[in-house]
Amino acid sequence: MNVIEDLSEFLKISKDNVISKMKKGVFLVKDDWIKANPKTEEEVIKFYKNCKNYLFDLAAWHEQPYKKQWDLQLIEVVKKIEPSVKTILDYGCGIGSNGFLFHEAGFNVTLADLDSFTLDFAKFIIKKYGLPIKVIEVDKEEVKSKFDVIICLDTLEHILDPKTLLEKLSHYLNPEGKIILTITERDEYRPMHYEMKSDFWEYMGNLVRENKILLL
Repeated sequence: MNVIEDLSEFLKISKDNVISKMKKGVFLVKDDWIKANPKTEEEVIKFYKNCKNYLFDLAAWHEQPYKKQWDLQLIEVVKKIEPSVKTILDYGCGIGSNGFLFHEAGFNVTLADLDSFTLDFAKFIIKKYGLPIKVIEVDKEEVKSKFDVIICLDTLEHILDPKTLLEKLSHYLNPEGKIILTITERDEYRPMHYEMKSDFWEYMGNLVRENKILLL
């Protein structure tokens, strides 16, 4: 896979245009967020469903050398979990980059996210390369299966009620299953990131004590 070539084909724009937009992706999304100024849950969902520039932001992020190295280390961590992991849910998968890596590593992967430009690109990749990966549009259907590991990377900070989502994720686990979380704080480049409230941290602490969350 080559994300620049794939985005060029998906969007029907030149590779040079893709590269240019990837370089500016984080700033384009920031500007889009400020212009949209979403306040309610419905407005936030609408923003992420319709923000085409998020494609370039996520693509640029996943192309960073340190991010690629971290992703590979994450796979090695999951391989060492006992009992052995077979099924992975990538919840808030974005353009699917982490899920695709887990598939290449031999796991049975399901991607889940809003029906959006980013998920459309993930589905384009799945079709183009003939990948046996299931996709769930979480604004249209519930997650019905159980999984050995759920990865939810840089997702919870994008929603207004992360505790409720974390509760849902815990119900999608097989016995002895694990949730792997990362949360990125708000900064000058990411005004769309919300701060986690005390009820979230309290609930997450309960899951840690129940050995349902893997802390990296």
